[in-house]
Amino acid sequence: MKKVQQQLENWRKNRKSKRTPIPDSLWEAAIGLHGEYSTYEIVKALRLNSRKLKCKILNASEKKAESTPAFIQLDIPGPQPRQSEWSIEMENVDGAKMKISGTGSEMPDIALICQNFLGGKR
Repeated sequence: MKKVQQQLENWRKNRKSKRTPIPDSLWEAAIGLHGEYSTYEIVKALRLNSRKLKCKILNASEKKAESTPAFIQLDIPGPQPRQSEWSIEMENVDGAKMKISGTGSEMPDIALICQNFLGGKR
């Protein structure tokens, strides 16, 4: 909190006009404090507009939720000694779909297939 407080004070002292908007980097620093401090504590210590801070926190959390794909753990039985049929269906966040099916006594490397389809993102 002290570090962000000092950065804001330095910016306030050196800005050219009182109407100059707070830079995004300082807003991001203030938003980053939200996990440790309440909105009220941040607003009071940093002398920020509470409505703007709340909106920026909400927007940041929505962006994070949109960009963070969910991890799904698959419970897949081990390979069966007999011939078995298998099928894998996936859909990513963008709506792209993939369906693979086959038969055999060995299952494919599902983790590798998932990683390749999702582009290495988890």
